[in-house]
Amino acid sequence: MNWFTRIDRRSFIYWVLVFLIIFLILAIWGDHNSYFVGNIVPESLGVCVELLIVLWVFDTWQEKGKRQKLITIERRLREYLIFFLDHSFKNLPRDYRVGRFFGKDHDQNIAQIKKLIIYIDEGKLSGEVVDNITNQCNTDIEALRSLLPAAAELTNKHFKAWNRIVYFVHCLAYNKDQIDTNQTVKDILQNIRRYDTASYEKKLYVGADRA
Repeated sequence: MNWFTRIDRRSFIYWVLVFLIIFLILAIWGDHNSYFVGNIVPESLGVCVELLIVLWVFDTWQEKGKRQKLITIERRLREYLIFFLDHSFKNLPRDYRVGRFFGKDHDQNIAQIKKLIIYIDEGKLSGEVVDNITNQCNTDIEALRSLLPAAAELTNKHFKAWNRIVYFVHCLAYNKDQIDTNQTVKDILQNIRRYDTASYEKKLYVGADRA
C-alpha cells in the first residue's frame, strides 16, 4: 500500500467522483440498448463506489493510527512532567502537591496547579524547597530538552508550552542567582498547565476516547 500513500488522494477522490457522476448520467439518460451503457457503465459505477468505500476505510484506519501515535507521544511527555512534579515538590505539604496528573483528570490538574501557584504567591516556598526544585531542574534539563522534537509532533500549543518549560527549567538550573526563582517556578507550572490544556482540548491523552 506504499504506492497509495504517495499519490495525491484528494485528486484521486476528485476524479473518482467525476467519473461516478459521468457514469450516473450515462446510466440515467444513455441508450440502454447499447453494449456500453448496458454493460460497461453499471460495472464502472460499481468500481467507483467500491473505490470510494476503500478510500473511506483507508482514511479512517490511517487517522486512527495517527491519533494513537500522537497519544503515545503525549503519554511519554506527560510521564516526564509527572516525574518532574513529583520530585520537585516532594517537600511540600501533601495538600499543595500536584496529584497523579493524568490527562483524563484535567479539571483536577488545573485546580491543583492553581492552588500551588497561590501557595507560591503567598511566599511559602522555603529555601529547602527551592533548592530541591533547582536540583531537579539540573537533573531533568537535558531529558526535557531532548524531547522537544517529540513535542513538535503534537500541536503547536504543545510545542510552545514544552519549549517554555525547557527555557524556564534551564533558567533555574543555570541562572538561579540572576532570576526571581518564585516567578520562574510559577512560569514552569503555568506552562505545564498549558500543556495539559492543549492535550485536553485536542483529546490527545490516554482515555480520551472513553471520556
